[in-house]
Parts: sequence; structure tokens; C-alpha cells
Amino acid sequence: MSIVPAQAKCIDEIIRLFPTFFSPSSMKFFNSKVYNEVYGGCVFITSEKDSGPYQSRRAWDGKRRYTVRVMLNPSKLSSGPGRIMTWGNFGDYATLRQARRQAKWLAGEILSGNVIQDGYELAIKA
Repeated sequence: MSIVPAQAKCIDEIIRLFPTFFSPSSMKFFNSKVYNEVYGGCVFITSEKDSGPYQSRRAWDGKRRYTVRVMLNPSKLSSGPGRIMTWGNFGDYATLRQARRQAKWLAGEILSGNVIQDGYELAIKA
């Protein structure tokens, strides 16, 4: 079954719905940034840098990497605002340009009903 994306007009709306995900301590831990664009009302981009104060291993050699995220509506079995899922892997994109291209494409696929949730992952319908 296709996912049901939540609809947000701006990144501030997503941040308000998920205060724990965007808490100052979480953002500091992952040395995160959130970008203003919201694609299709549900897809957005974060970046993380593994040189934060809590990073003991440097998986990316201190470079900033980009992650495409999707905000989903809550399921019928849970309460709350829904959930944020990662498209692909954490830090999949080396540049913001690559992440933006993927986010735009993904938003189109979601709005076309071509994206499903398979357990804890998102996938394109086969």
C-alpha cells in the first residue's frame, strides 16, 4: 500500500510537529542543519557532520553529508503527528545539490502513489 504523506507548508511546521527530532540536543549531537525547502509537502533535507562534539568515530572524515527525509501521517494504530523516515541511508548524498535532486524526484513519486513503506524502510512499488 502506498504511503500517506503528511502535508506541511513549510519546514517550521514540520519542526513544530516533531520537537524531539529537531531538539537542540539532537541537532548538536549530529551536528545537523535543516534546509528550508519542503518538496511535495512532505520531503525535506537535513545534513549532518561527523565532527560534532559527541562524535568519537569519523565515518565521513569530518565532511558534511546530506539526508533526504519524509514526514508521514500518523498510522491508525498510533497517536501523535506521525513519523519522520529516511529515504535511503543516513548521509547518502555528498552534496546539497544531489540531495535536492533526489528530494524533488521522491516528492513526485510519493504524490503519484509510487512509494510504499516496507517495515522501517521506504521503497518504490515493484
